[in-house]
Amino acid sequence: MLYLSTRRISFNHIEVFVFSKLQSLIAIITSPIRKYFLFGLFVALPFAITIQFLIFVVTYLDKLLAVKNGHFLFFIPAQFHPNELTGYNIPGLGLIIMFLLITAVGIFSRNYVGKRTIKIFDGMMGKIPFARTIYHIVRDFLQTYSKRDKNQFSRVVLVEYPRLGIYTLGFVTGKNYFGLHKTVGKDLVNVFVPTSPNPTSGFFLLVPESELTYSELSVENAFRLIVSAGSVSEFSELEENNNE
Repeated sequence: MLYLSTRRISFNHIEVFVFSKLQSLIAIITSPIRKYFLFGLFVALPFAITIQFLIFVVTYLDKLLAVKNGHFLFFIPAQFHPNELTGYNIPGLGLIIMFLLITAVGIFSRNYVGKRTIKIFDGMMGKIPFARTIYHIVRDFLQTYSKRDKNQFSRVVLVEYPRLGIYTLGFVTGKNYFGLHKTVGKDLVNVFVPTSPNPTSGFFLLVPESELTYSELSVENAFRLIVSAGSVSEFSELEENNNE
């Protein structure tokens, strides 16, 4: 009995040893596979998400041109639908028509009649309690980012924020011309400090120009650094390419 017990224990030790070695072998084999899988995922995922988003936009805009009650775009008769006129379905037709419509609105808004129409529409929207808030926020936001003033996001700066000794990236949006510099007795600069990884929100700071450290970093690469939370691995190469 003692012999059988000893033999059984030895077999158990052998099984544990073999199992541990097998686990080590599997780990050695799967480790590079897992690493390459993650590399492939990081490369393929941005492409997949972008393509899926483009497909969604094109499909959604094409649905806007669907014929309903004998009309499309609410009032145009179905027989004038481009698909009816050409005899086959045109992929991305909604995107093309949307581009043409927005361009037409842009051309119309630049003449006297268009400007008067927009002014009347602004007045109408300003009288609707809830809608006017949304309308003015969206309008002001788009106007801010569409300005081609050289001061708009022209420079990347380092600001000691939220306390001295800690620096954060900010973007100069212009000089402060609202008379606030007279209150503090210093020249103030408007600085937008975006949050990470979502730079669409952030903080608006009035910073004395003497307390700003101007950076040679480009605006594009600064945004990439913020969105990636500082994890951009090829940042130096991007900056070199941008400088070239």
